[in-house]
Amino acid sequence: MKPKYVDSRGRIPIGKHFAGRSMVIELRKDGSVLLVPCVTIPESEQWLYKNEKALEQVQAGLEQASRGQFSDDPPDLDADSKRLSTIEE
Repeated sequence: MKPKYVDSRGRIPIGKHFAGRSMVIELRKDGSVLLVPCVTIPESEQWLYKNEKALEQVQAGLEQASRGQFSDDPPDLDADSKRLSTIEE
């Protein structure tokens, strides 16, 4: 294990493999630091990951789209809009 040194701006180089990735930094009681790679999502989209059925439907739709399976019927936007107006947030 090769030591790394903190520069004057508080940074430690950890390698290009981690460049551009988000990390959660956990400062432990014993003084050690744990870096955990993570993914962040906008608050406005977090509902999808809390709703298992909706997430499954989105994933199924994406899978169908990747196979080129699209509906032959155009969407009824008026009906969809009316239905959305009845759903509570």
